[in-house]
Amino acid sequence: MLIADEKLNCIEAEDSEILEVLRSDRSRVLDLPGVGDEPIEIYVVVTSRAGRSEVFSAAYVASRRSIRVFRLPAPEVPAAGYRNALKQVISYWEGYDFKFEPVKINYAKAMREVVIRSIPVIMSPLALRKLQEESNRPQSRLTRKDHAASSGEMAGTAKAVKESAPVVPTAAAICEAEEVANQEDAAARKLSELAARKQAAAEVARKQAEEAARKEAEEAARQQAEDVARRQAEEAAAAALKQAEAAAREKAAEEEARKKAAEEAAQKQAAEEEARKKAAEEEARKKAAEEEARKKAAEEAAQKQAAE
Repeated sequence: MLIADEKLNCIEAEDSEILEVLRSDRSRVLDLPGVGDEPIEIYVVVTSRAGRSEVFSAAYVASRRSIRVFRLPAPEVPAAGYRNALKQVISYWEGYDFKFEPVKINYAKAMREVVIRSIPVIMSPLALRKLQEESNRPQSRLTRKDHAASSGEMAGTAKAVKESAPVVPTAAAICEAEEVANQEDAAARKLSELAARKQAAAEVARKQAEEAARKEAEEAARQQAEDVARRQAEEAAAAALKQAEAAAREKAAEEEARKKAAEEAAQKQAAEEEARKKAAEEEARKKAAEEEARKKAAEEAAQKQAAE
């Protein structure tokens, strides 16, 4: 359950005190006290001050530039524990069929200030004080003049009672009243112009922020695509290198096997040649021995014959 804060006509916070901002994705006509039957946008703002966080929400009527601020019954929570309060606020507005999208504020200081100042329900204390001073300046003059007029009226009333005659306003009093009315009109126009300029600046800032976010997203997507392409190229090159190294190793192994087979064949051929030579030498020695034995037998036969 949220409570309308009648004392607040905006969410007052410094830029550095803003933690999160969410905005409804569309406007809806909602029967809320002090809002009427015009379309409203809902903003949810999380602030942090002195180690305490608070979750505000505000209904913004763009057609009248009016703001209605709502708070939780126990608004402040520890700075690090506002998530539950934020869920409660979002859940409350979701019950009225609102959906929310975050407003990106994590920019550099200048861009962050532009984005936050473009949110119509947030005002810095300095800006709010200046606006109140602008609003109260003609009102102060009116108050003093009203006081003087009231004193004059009281004196005139006393005199009228005493003299039993009515008090007739003078031309000067009429002119003074007209001047005060003109000042009020001028102040109202000035406030309206200030609100219109703020709304226009907010729209420009919103578009600038959206354009910056779009460019940032495009740049991130481009870099991501380049990273993917680079990784794919590196993986393909590594795979090709690995395949080439495997082919080279296979070819070297085949060459080594071929050389080994050739060496084994040469060794076998040499062994066969050596065996053939040894066999031939053995055959030659055998023939020589047989020839020597035959000659010796012939000599012995000749000697025997000669002896006989």
